[in-house]
Amino acid sequence: VIDESSHYAELIKESFGEHYDVLYVDTAEASLPLLGSDEHNISAAILSMTMPTNCAALIFKQIRQQPGNWHIPIIATIPNGNVACKYPLMQEADDFLCKAHPISDLHKRVNALLDMLAFDERERILQETASRDFMTGLYNRCGLQAALASLRGDDLPAALCLFDLDNLKLVNDTYGHEAGDRFIEAFADVLRHNTRLDDIQCR
Repeated sequence: VIDESSHYAELIKESFGEHYDVLYVDTAEASLPLLGSDEHNISAAILSMTMPTNCAALIFKQIRQQPGNWHIPIIATIPNGNVACKYPLMQEADDFLCKAHPISDLHKRVNALLDMLAFDERERILQETASRDFMTGLYNRCGLQAALASLRGDDLPAALCLFDLDNLKLVNDTYGHEAGDRFIEAFADVLRHNTRLDDIQCR
């Protein structure tokens, strides 16, 4: 909770305390170390849009532009009776509420955002699984096509290296397909250890 009102933060603590550790700060400077720390697994940020000294803009920047924070949903709050168009940053938030809301409404918003986040993560894992070769963990043909489609002009020029494993059929016929699989897996390890993290490795 990032808010100038300690009373509002206490209401949230009382309501959410059974299921969450509620952290409260009243300045942008105090919030940045929390957002940048691995110690706290931040599930959501409830941010007052009326914080002083451009606090909201700093928080949005810290969450949206930091690789470890971009997934954190932001619920913006505005004073009772105010209209959202008075606060241009509101459009950057995942959801918003007026502070006159019942706390039960905040529960619903937080739960809905976290459910959506969990769904997106499951979908990402399924897509990642579908684009990987089961045996080696390298990209399969689908993953290779997606990786090539994501290349930009500044990624070029690029080099393409093709490898053919000699006598793989002989290994399979002589020692069995499990031995052939181990041969392929061993080469995949060699490939991973001798290429860069941003190289595209595919079977």
